[in-house]
Amino acid sequence: MGHCVNLRDLFGKKYRISFDSARRPGEKADPWFMQIRCRRGTIYPYGGSRLAVELDYHRKVSTQVAQIPGVIQTQDGDEEKTFVFDVALFDQVAAIVMPYKRPVLSAEQIESMTRKIKLARANRHRKATG
Repeated sequence: MGHCVNLRDLFGKKYRISFDSARRPGEKADPWFMQIRCRRGTIYPYGGSRLAVELDYHRKVSTQVAQIPGVIQTQDGDEEKTFVFDVALFDQVAAIVMPYKRPVLSAEQIESMTRKIKLARANRHRKATG
C-alpha cells in the first residue's frame, strides 16, 4: 500500500481520531484505517496528500463541499456522496462537515485524573499482592 496522510499526526491534537471498523483489534495503528468522524460525515485518507469525505443524507452539506475549488466528487449515490480533496483544503471542508474535537482539559482536571489513576493502580497492586 502506498503513502497516505496520517490523520493522528496532523490533526490528532485538535480532533478525535478513530479507526475504521475494518481494522482488526490489536492491529497496529495503520494510517489507512484512521478517520475523523464529523457531525455531517467522515473524513479519511485517500492516498498521497489527499483526503476523502463521505457524506450520507446531507444534500445541502454536499452542495457546500462541492463548491470548494479543488474538491472533486468521486461517488454520487442517491443519498450518499464522496468527495476527494488535498489536505491543504482540510480547514475549508472541516468548517462545513464539523469534525468532533478532542476535549480540552484544564491543568486541574489532568492533575485530578492523574491522582485517580495512581490511586487505582496502587489499590490494584495491593489486592494482587495482599
